[in-house]
Amino acid sequence: HFMLKEIFEEPQAIHNTLLGRIAEPELNSFFREGYTGIKLVACGTSYHAAFVGKYILEEVARVPTSAELASEYRYSKAPADRPLVILLSQSGETADTLGACREANRRGCKTFVITNNIGSSLSREAQRTMLTRAGIEIGVAATKTFVTQLAALYLLAVRIGLERGTLGVEEANRLKEELRRIPRAVQAVLNQAPYIEGLAQEYAKARDVFFIGRHIEYPIAMEGALKLKEISYVHAEAYAAGELKHGPLALVGADTPVIAIVVRDHTYEKMLSNIREVDARGAPVLGIGTEGDKDLEKVVDNVIYVPAVPPLFAPVPVVVALQLFSYHVARIRGCAIDKPRNLAKSVTVE
Repeated sequence: HFMLKEIFEEPQAIHNTLLGRIAEPELNSFFREGYTGIKLVACGTSYHAAFVGKYILEEVARVPTSAELASEYRYSKAPADRPLVILLSQSGETADTLGACREANRRGCKTFVITNNIGSSLSREAQRTMLTRAGIEIGVAATKTFVTQLAALYLLAVRIGLERGTLGVEEANRLKEELRRIPRAVQAVLNQAPYIEGLAQEYAKARDVFFIGRHIEYPIAMEGALKLKEISYVHAEAYAAGELKHGPLALVGADTPVIAIVVRDHTYEKMLSNIREVDARGAPVLGIGTEGDKDLEKVVDNVIYVPAVPPLFAPVPVVVALQLFSYHVARIRGCAIDKPRNLAKSVTVE
């Protein structure tokens, strides 16, 4: 399948996206002033990248940031302040995102687009463009274009932080070093493909699957659920783990597997407590955890380990594990992986 091929191209795609951009993040004054906050706008998988980007930009560049669905952006009454609007679209042709870009321009906002298609409508409409160098992606479910969007957002956050003076040079250099290590972390996850394939066997018969995560891993839980539902047609939902007891817990039982993203960060203890909650209701739990975390094994049924990277960068290896998992579940279920029913690669209608 093209999807599997594209997942395995991710280390190179990330490397290509970072190439020549880490050492010299081409500083110019575009990001220095003229806005108080940032709004990330996108649809589908790109929206999940935008949502991760909110956490990245707030932590690295220290700018108040929000993520919004492009299809909803146009309905929001424009506030008096004009945020920097960053639009994400794999194709650069997504109708709703294009509409949002035109609306942002009309409101007098600075517009910046992250896309994988240099000659696209979005790159013509926005004031600045950053190209993710993922190469052509044929599978309808976005994989390598998603991780390269994340790579672009890390680069962008460092650049904005440096230009606005909210990020020190030393800290910027440390972040750049970590960025250089990301392709290796992704490769380490890909090396576990046979193991993940075996795990998929255990979960392929499920009718409903819940994904949970906290903080920067919450949008990754959303992306994991989207991948599973779009290619395997399994009903999958993602929740911020802290919201379980506000309703979703009513649906959890022995026949609803829970996939929990439990990386070693400040949310770790709370995530373990959430796992105990669903475990008490008999739900089988698959944990996605940090390499060497022996405590996690004690509270989950199965675990996929990802390399120990700083929590800010963990979304990348984690999502690769979820992409592989979804792919194998869909393959076992005999689904049309590269061309799921009712879906198109680029959504050019509203």
